[in-house]
Amino acid sequence: MTVRFQLVIDCADPDLLARFWAAALGYELEPPPTGFASWDDYWRDVGVPEADLGIGADCIIDPDGGGPRIWFQVVPERKTVKNRLHLDVHVSGGRAVPIEIRRQRVDAEARRLSDLGARMVGVLREEGIDHYAVAMKDPEGNEFDITDGSHSRRDVLTERPGEDAEPSPKPRKALDPLVLSLRQANGVIHEAAA
Repeated sequence: MTVRFQLVIDCADPDLLARFWAAALGYELEPPPTGFASWDDYWRDVGVPEADLGIGADCIIDPDGGGPRIWFQVVPERKTVKNRLHLDVHVSGGRAVPIEIRRQRVDAEARRLSDLGARMVGVLREEGIDHYAVAMKDPEGNEFDITDGSHSRRDVLTERPGEDAEPSPKPRKALDPLVLSLRQANGVIHEAAA
């Protein structure tokens, strides 16, 4: 049985991240439920204390209904370690599109999101590998990648070491040459970004 889910991202400023990610993903700010002029009015009706209101927008939705709702939840602690989960934003049309055009599309999206407050961390590219991506951080430092859409399950096996990455707890099985190349490329990103 398929279940619906909501993605929850802990943050300090939900309005900032909701607006950033709505622009990044083509989502929209979730309107308040019918019968309420604002989300604060809705939450007051539910019984949420006044001190917890007034945070601005904190949920975004896919206007087509295909993607999950994303809630930006205020938490007191700041982000301190690498995300265990991150988003890959596919922007270029996949391998049916020539690599140079995919690179241009990924780079254009990276510039657009940088203008919205994201920070570029590094570029994943290696000669001979038909894959291109840009590693980024959102305005609160949450990692995400803009990719050319050419990868699939193989990319799940890659690791991108960072200053706060933890070593793998157990050795993995031998990987094919493409995955090894992507891992090497990820190491190059780390060195370039450090």
